[in-house]
Amino acid sequence: MQETSIKFDNPDAYDRWMGVWTKIVGSEFLRWFDPEMNKTWIDIGCGSGASTEQIVATCSPALIDAIDPSEDQINFARERQLPASVNFDIGDAERLTNNDDHYDYAIMALVLFFVPNPDKGVTEMIRVCKSKGKIAAYVWDIWGHGLPTSPIHQIFAAKGIPVLVPPRSEVSTQDALQLVFEKNGAKLVETTTFKVERVFDSYEEYWSLSSKSNSVFPALKNVDPKLIDEVKNELKANLDIDQQGRVKATAHANAVKGYAD
Repeated sequence: MQETSIKFDNPDAYDRWMGVWTKIVGSEFLRWFDPEMNKTWIDIGCGSGASTEQIVATCSPALIDAIDPSEDQINFARERQLPASVNFDIGDAERLTNNDDHYDYAIMALVLFFVPNPDKGVTEMIRVCKSKGKIAAYVWDIWGHGLPTSPIHQIFAAKGIPVLVPPRSEVSTQDALQLVFEKNGAKLVETTTFKVERVFDSYEEYWSLSSKSNSVFPALKNVDPKLIDEVKNELKANLDIDQQGRVKATAHANAVKGYAD
């Protein structure tokens, strides 16, 4: 797979595709993370705010600071009109501006494989967490074809169409996640895999949303329309479509959690 930069300049399309997937896998993650209520959080790489909104709805945080490097994403997230305890701001996962020992929980939802230096990202999570604070991350299993767009990517690869994946995809395995947490000081590290599914009302809905995703749309921009039709036909033949025309799409993510010290 070709590793290249993925742009996050269409937050509305991102939210309708990946924002929904984020909440689906996020439900599994939060059950496994098992947070207490009324704690302080930092949501690093919050994107459109989908994960932040889910934390607010299920964990009643006393405070949650949510950061992302994309101004477009942050502006979109602010439109969610979440409680005053939620702060959205532009930020860098490798250079958090917060003081040491500041939060109870630090998380990265579908983010660590976008951080240029995952070691630095984990070090920063630990730094800003209080003593006995918990840190965690989850990412789509890139090499295990766990991305929601993997069915499209596999057809792209067979046809010589560039495949866009996160730049640090090597960190997406359970072993790699455990290693990057342990070697940077996290304690009592655990890993797991979440297998999730999403049902679309029709193939047309599935294609409309997936083709506008950040890892598919840029690759299609310069592709001949006839080749796009071939991709669509092969994809439709490969998907799990029931008699009512509904598409059951699956994905899986690897997760890691541990304690700051």
